[in-house]
Amino acid sequence: MLKLKELCMIIIVPVSSIIAQNTGVITGTVKDMNAHNPLQEAVVIISETKIGDISDSNGEFRIENIAPGNYILKTNFVGYETDELMITVSDGKTTNVKVELRIKPINVEELVVTAQRNDLSPQIKVYGTSENSNDIGEFFRQINGGSAVKKGGFAMDPVLRAFKYDQLNVQYDSGIRCWGGCPNRMDPATSHVQSEDVERIEIIKGPFNVRFGQTMGGLVNLVLKKPKQGKIGGSIVAGYESNSGGRKTRISIFGGKNSYDFYLAGGVKKYDNYFTGANIEIPSSFNVSDYTLKVGHRLTDNQRLQFSYRQSFASDIDYPGLSMDAENEDTDIIALDYSARTITKNIFLLTAKLFKTNVHHVMHNENRPNYTVVHSVTDALTMTYGGRFEAGLNMFGNNLIYVGMDYYRLNKDGNREKTIFENICTGTVFENPISVIDLIWQESTLSDFGMFSELNIPIGETINSKIGFRADMISSEINDPSEQYMDAYGDIFRFSSTNYSSMASINYKPRYSTAITLSMAQGMRTPNITERYINHLPIGLDPYEYFGNPNLKPEVNNQIEFSLTQAGKKTRINTSIYFSHLTNYITAVVDTSLDKLYLPCVNPTEVKRFVNIENAMQYGFEAVVQGYLGKQISYVGNVSYIIAENIDVDDPLPEIPPLESNIAVRYLSDNNLTAEMSGRFVSEQDKISELNGETVTPGFSVYNFNIEYTIKRWEIKAGVLNLFNTDYYEHLSRKYKNMQDSFLLHEQGRNLTLNVTYKF
Repeated sequence: MLKLKELCMIIIVPVSSIIAQNTGVITGTVKDMNAHNPLQEAVVIISETKIGDISDSNGEFRIENIAPGNYILKTNFVGYETDELMITVSDGKTTNVKVELRIKPINVEELVVTAQRNDLSPQIKVYGTSENSNDIGEFFRQINGGSAVKKGGFAMDPVLRAFKYDQLNVQYDSGIRCWGGCPNRMDPATSHVQSEDVERIEIIKGPFNVRFGQTMGGLVNLVLKKPKQGKIGGSIVAGYESNSGGRKTRISIFGGKNSYDFYLAGGVKKYDNYFTGANIEIPSSFNVSDYTLKVGHRLTDNQRLQFSYRQSFASDIDYPGLSMDAENEDTDIIALDYSARTITKNIFLLTAKLFKTNVHHVMHNENRPNYTVVHSVTDALTMTYGGRFEAGLNMFGNNLIYVGMDYYRLNKDGNREKTIFENICTGTVFENPISVIDLIWQESTLSDFGMFSELNIPIGETINSKIGFRADMISSEINDPSEQYMDAYGDIFRFSSTNYSSMASINYKPRYSTAITLSMAQGMRTPNITERYINHLPIGLDPYEYFGNPNLKPEVNNQIEFSLTQAGKKTRINTSIYFSHLTNYITAVVDTSLDKLYLPCVNPTEVKRFVNIENAMQYGFEAVVQGYLGKQISYVGNVSYIIAENIDVDDPLPEIPPLESNIAVRYLSDNNLTAEMSGRFVSEQDKISELNGETVTPGFSVYNFNIEYTIKRWEIKAGVLNLFNTDYYEHLSRKYKNMQDSFLLHEQGRNLTLNVTYKF
């Protein structure tokens, strides 16, 4: 078992082994290409290191302690094209550059488009996606403090600092919401888009944002690829994975002229079952096809209108960790965006969005042992529509104010149709099979109208503060209640409440190499439709039937976090410690007043009802260190650990990731060749919730090797995942209900990957 000391040494040892060498400095100015006026608050970053600076009122920036070598200097500013400039840093010398940015079409897909200096650090974290990931949820295992709940080879559920499911606010392009129809979350929000169509993932850990909806545990914004001005271009991508025989292809085309631009892409994925390190075949096949269209029109130099439409079709998806598989999952996403900047002297931003999403999900039990006695098919339909409006105001000097409102309405409906051939409890075989319809969602709705304001207040040159407030008016309704629901709650079908969230942070940056941030927030989350209205279905870690509770109170996360960033000559260290006091935490407990509805003769014979617990807590830390081992060799390492307790009953909260560390060493050659060796080290998780059927998970270590090579228009990526063919399973992976530990969902064994991209 890996201990904390051993994992920390994995991070610390590379830092102490760095050979001392001289460093250089990069200085420069950022200006508008046409007007030649300086641009304040431009973000200037060295791509290879992620180290950078923010331009001041004169457009000037300064980046110190840079190891000698060749770099790409990337500059971003709201409403302008990103600039990339090749530079050379020499020993003990200052490299001076002039950056001129070109105005680009406005877009509203990204949180950082409207972010100011202290929104970028430490709250907003930006990640590129990995083409080696089958879906977005799997990618969260690569994020420090992140994890994923696995139920099969597709559609993992993202986890951040042990917050999961609707405790995370997951959306697309800064405002589009999409919920699935499966009670067991076969189709989480991240499953409706493919990783190849995501340009970047923006994450705010914790409840430190009020502008984009209720946020209790974190905000995840999936920024989908978008139109580009210029001549017609695009790419063709083909990929293969040896373990599952996975094949994927994708083509994208983009371009624009004058006031119009577009982006069109589509792809196909087909994956078969995979094999574990012990050569055990895991049912995990799936098929996915999808396409996306975005069309933009620049109304004026500072106004933009954009239409987007996306469809995704998934089929024949195996979920060995659940009691059913998915026959199909069809998704439609449509959105209309308007954005404008520099409207007047005091209004620097206006955005508006309308959207609608539909998910049709069909499940069956054809591949389950109980299919001989009962045929089950669940047909669920989910529709969500809504929008948001926001204005950015500059009313008092450098104080920036964001005010706005948002709304969504979620509708869920679906039934389970069963054909019963035998009564397992009595042994009676029916000559004429019995047909039964079970109400799943009971035709339920949930709506949220929210209003928010956020104020950014700079204090001198070194301090920036931010405060925000949000009010959400929630209403929910059940339109087709079951007999069991009527017996439990009577004829009260409509519920409403108002939730309040707030946050405050202060960032102190005494010098370039040091930044200190203290953040406090109260984030609230309304109970979701599952927790309110689910009707006797096994949807948890254990095989109990779960029953909804419309009288639940909203969950509250009172969190405080301290973050420190320290940059040295060749290293950069980020650390965060946080503590959350959770009130009205939603969980499920055995309720002896409820009778089991299905198979009452099969254990467990009790039913669990969703309830609030008064007090729970969660605390942990994260650390990231990155730097150089030489001119062409860089490294990054991280470690994270979380403890979470149900204080009311003195029991750990369920589904808490164990102590984990990652390290990667990357070599960048002078001829466009990049090689990376990485390792993931996970400790045993013995802090388990026996009340929720958890068992101890042993620790493991896994190593990967990847190589990339670019030549002209071709980009080739190859890798070996799980290099030593380790047999292991994750603590958050589900196991098939009512089975023994031998049926735990183990991960893939050795897997060879190849991705080839041609750009035109």
